[in-house]
Amino acid sequence: MHGLRSALFDGYQRLFPRERQSAPAVIVAIDEHALERHGQWPWPRTRVAQLITAIAGAGPAAIGVDILFPERDRFSPAEVAQEVEDLSADVARRLRKLPSNDVTLAAAIGGRNVVLGVAGLEARDPRFAQPPAAAPVRIVNAPDLALRRFAGHLPSLPVIDNAAAGRGLLSVDPESSVIRRASSQG
Repeated sequence: MHGLRSALFDGYQRLFPRERQSAPAVIVAIDEHALERHGQWPWPRTRVAQLITAIAGAGPAAIGVDILFPERDRFSPAEVAQEVEDLSADVARRLRKLPSNDVTLAAAIGGRNVVLGVAGLEARDPRFAQPPAAAPVRIVNAPDLALRRFAGHLPSLPVIDNAAAGRGLLSVDPESSVIRRASSQG
């Protein structure tokens, strides 16, 4: 019965698609051209911060980032100072005084309508034992909605996560590779 209902819904969507009420979303993708131009992934968080700042300059209603940042950026100046053995003591000292790339990314996110992703995990990640700061879905006095529950989660580093205006769940279990419903609550 569920399969028939899904097929009927999909047919209606093809025959009577919803009319757009507002401007479309714009997806900024990190594709082969971007990798060729800016180098291999992962990019330093300073480059991601520049991208977010440029996107914010266009005045979007919101910016959704579906990339997780759960570890420190290895391209941060202090991390580089620790990894590169042949640096002079003076250069290493100067690098350690610079802000981390994670702080730079957090500054680019802060004060803007940036939504970061949180991945649902089958098991708890010991680095993130506490529940997310803000749950992507909040249920109040509602019947069981048969929402998928996760034992753990994987967010971005706290310095980055705390700068975000919101969070969205990145884990999805699409039926037949089609997502038919996406909902959010504030």
